[in-house]
Amino acid sequence: MMEWNVNPKKDINGIEFGMDRESVRNQLGEPVKEFKKSKFSRNTTDDYGGFHVFYDAGNNFEAVEIFEGTVMVEGTALFPGTFQNILDYDESFEKEDDGCVSVKLGIGIYAPEQRIESILIGCEGYY
Repeated sequence: MMEWNVNPKKDINGIEFGMDRESVRNQLGEPVKEFKKSKFSRNTTDDYGGFHVFYDAGNNFEAVEIFEGTVMVEGTALFPGTFQNILDYDESFEKEDDGCVSVKLGIGIYAPEQRIESILIGCEGYY
């Protein structure tokens, strides 16, 4: 399982937001597949199995959604974890129907029925 070290709105494991797709792939390797996440997607997403990497219309890294592994945010393990631990981590997290979001940190949690399934970390302005 992979460990992810997040510097909110800056980088993840040293992969900086805004890097081009080729540079990201040079660090992560080739994805399992490339696909459109939804009909509203502006670009394709790289699927690595345990995580998805998103790119903006200019093909620059803008977000990653993680489904497995450990996510450390500024030295604190947020994923896996409990929904309440996320809310307690920073007062900027706001509850939504299927999780919570912190615009301040650029982090979204998908947690239907408060069971965390994924964590999405985005660049400045992603949320």
